[in-house]
Amino acid sequence: MSNSKVDKFFDAPYVDELLRMNTELLAELWIVKDRLLVLERVVCEKLEIDRDEIDRFVPDGPFAEELDSEREVMMKKVMHAPFAEDDRRVETILETYLGKGARKVE
Repeated sequence: MSNSKVDKFFDAPYVDELLRMNTELLAELWIVKDRLLVLERVVCEKLEIDRDEIDRFVPDGPFAEELDSEREVMMKKVMHAPFAEDDRRVETILETYLGKGARKVE
């Protein structure tokens, strides 16, 4: 990894930061949407269930807690993306804002 700063395209630095945050959100959203659509198709075909059944599902207990935890990690990753100019690896961002031993992103 080089020691150079991230390129700046606009005079106002916050515009670059907002664009970087937006790009991070779009990348995350597409990955999740693509995977979700594939998963729903496979599950519905293999188990012969209706997609409405998936829509009606309400998580609870440990699964609800897992979802909450994953949401927090994602929000911190996205919200802190503008501040990761020198080292944009997700692990570094998470370690910086969540502390040592933060969950590694695969």
